[in-house]
Amino acid sequence: MQINEQTLIFVVNIAKEKHVARAEDFRGIKHGKTLSFTNK
Repeated sequence: MQINEQTLIFVVNIAKEKHVARAEDFRGIKHGKTLSFTNK
C-alpha cells in the first residue's frame, strides 16, 4: 500500500487510562476533532 493524497491516516494513542485518536492526511494535517475515550 502506498500513501498518497487520497490516503486518510488514523492515529491512535493507547494509554493506561485515557486514549486519544485523530485523523490526518498524507501531509500530517489534522482533519476533524481529536477524540478522547477511556477503556472503562
